[in-house]
Amino acid sequence: MAAMPIETKTREALGCELAVEMLRSSGKVRLRVTGASMLPAIWPGDVLSVRRLDSEPAMPGDVVLCQREGRLVAHRVVQRTFRPDGIQWVLRGDSVAGNDPAFSGDELLGQVVAVERGSRQLSPRRPVYGQFASWILCRSDLFTRAVLWFRGQRPRTGTGEKAHQERVKELTRMRNRSKVDCVE
Repeated sequence: MAAMPIETKTREALGCELAVEMLRSSGKVRLRVTGASMLPAIWPGDVLSVRRLDSEPAMPGDVVLCQREGRLVAHRVVQRTFRPDGIQWVLRGDSVAGNDPAFSGDELLGQVVAVERGSRQLSPRRPVYGQFASWILCRSDLFTRAVLWFRGQRPRTGTGEKAHQERVKELTRMRNRSKVDCVE
């Protein structure tokens, strides 16, 4: 008798499933951001407050949470298209040059209603200066690294400088593959 293969899921996938279930059952969830694709509106380490989308659909400019291929993605709505089989959503990270592949209504989980950064609670809406900064960030890895460096992602002391440089490079690479860590 052959042994049945045991399906193993990554910690990230299990956390995402838990966050999706919490959002569907309670209508809200808080998640910590680990990607850098939404700079400058949303930074790595920020905590997103997400509420389930019930009757009001998301509009262009809103930041929404979607699930695709076992990952959670928080990006801004660029366009919504009405199709016979339902609404399709086109999203894009603020600091990413291209759009994400279209999302179906089943993959759209909720809308980001607040961004917590330290003790401050911010709106996910993007002001005009944020649009300009996003335009620059999506065109320059060097500028993205510089922003992350000066924004406070650097170490406080001289120790760990190499680790910090690696973290800045990693965040720059992550810009194109946004991710929300299902921590809270």
